[in-house]
Amino acid sequence: MPRLIIVSGASGAGKSFLLRHLHDIDENFIPLKKATTRPHRQGEPLNESLDLIFNSPKEVVRSCDYKYTYCSHHYGIFKQDIYDTLSKGLSPIIIVADCETILEIKKDFKNALVLYVQNILSGEDLRNVLAKEGDPIEIEERIRRQNRSFQDYSNHLKKKLFDYVLINNFSEEFVNQITSVIHKEYTRYDSNYIFVIMSFLDKYNEVYKAFKHAGRLYNKKLNIERVDENKGYYIITEKIESCINKAGLIFCDITEMSPNVFYEFGYARAKNKDIIITAKTGTILPFDIRQYRTVFYDTPLGASRENTS
Repeated sequence: MPRLIIVSGASGAGKSFLLRHLHDIDENFIPLKKATTRPHRQGEPLNESLDLIFNSPKEVVRSCDYKYTYCSHHYGIFKQDIYDTLSKGLSPIIIVADCETILEIKKDFKNALVLYVQNILSGEDLRNVLAKEGDPIEIEERIRRQNRSFQDYSNHLKKKLFDYVLINNFSEEFVNQITSVIHKEYTRYDSNYIFVIMSFLDKYNEVYKAFKHAGRLYNKKLNIERVDENKGYYIITEKIESCINKAGLIFCDITEMSPNVFYEFGYARAKNKDIIITAKTGTILPFDIRQYRTVFYDTPLGASRENTS
């Protein structure tokens, strides 16, 4: 179940520790290296660390797809590095210290898991710990960086950018938080599961069969289902939401303009799911759906054109 993981947080909050621990949990979690113009610090490797390539030329950083400036140094990430890692069935992890850059990445990787790490210490408590540990960064500068990072996080709260906030209290509890989040996210999400949103009217059964046929042709491991295929007692709305949460991809046919289809579509959008929208040729799209790419078909097994406006 490969999935991009983005880690952000205040300077010195424990982001690198989180990267190392995730890799310890599962070797399929792979830290990606960013290019950076900053040199190595005291105690760091000379050329590169777990997630950084030091002293990278500015031209290299500028050529990256995602780039930002942090504390006068430039950082860059190549989109292809993320794709290459995902294509191998691995989950890439990147540290990104800028919320606007995370928003840019999320446009391309909608199901990315975004974590924010916050240091529980502040004020004199933080100063005392930094002094005791011999931090290579001057203490007041480290505190200024922490404050700037938290302000950046606060400014983006309304955008619901982060899935989880992890509080680092420098104990086993921090490790337990990380482990709990990963267990929760990776037991409910299945990249081989496709959930179908559509009307249950008999006249759309052939469309549903076409979805399943296309899925099998692409990958025999894919599990494609509508909610009505689930047997037993359940509350229908809760079951639908659970299936959407689990799905790696959503098929949504909007030919039948039913309220339940649009409710489910809206819920999937709110969960940042990748959605393939389909409709029979001649369907008039509602104004707030027209902005999304829609595949039109004349017959269930034949897509005729796409609406890309």
